[in-house]
Amino acid sequence: MHKVLIVANRTVGGEELAAEVRRRVADGGCELHLLVPVASPVSSAVAIGAAVGDAANLSPTASLEVSDERQIARDRLAFGLEWLASLGAMSTGELSTDCDTAAAVARVAQIESADEILVSTLPTTISRWLHQDLPHRIERKVKLPVTVITGTA
Repeated sequence: MHKVLIVANRTVGGEELAAEVRRRVADGGCELHLLVPVASPVSSAVAIGAAVGDAANLSPTASLEVSDERQIARDRLAFGLEWLASLGAMSTGELSTDCDTAAAVARVAQIESADEILVSTLPTTISRWLHQDLPHRIERKVKLPVTVITGTA
């Protein structure tokens, strides 16, 4: 059976990703594995242009933010697995706390024996992943087709 690794966070449940999942299910089925990276205050600070040294000096609430982001990601993963099942897809999933999302995707793709990777992201104007060139970084680490699905904000 065709195995698809979906990398998504804020776009889980979006219509654009749903359309891709429905298409793959209709094409004869597939197994999906949902990888939800946990956002971190450091990566967010760096993404908006803070120097790495500045990001290291985050406020004492940064550890609370990491904990909050982990819970948000857990909730999103649980929702995502139910949502994928409602679309008729067989799915599994996991969180990633790896600060290098491309490396995490490559590792999970190998473990899961994925045949392709879907990166579901926000529009270019607000997507941290696109600003960090995540899809191309993933392509350099794996020899699998990588499809970018752009959701709405």
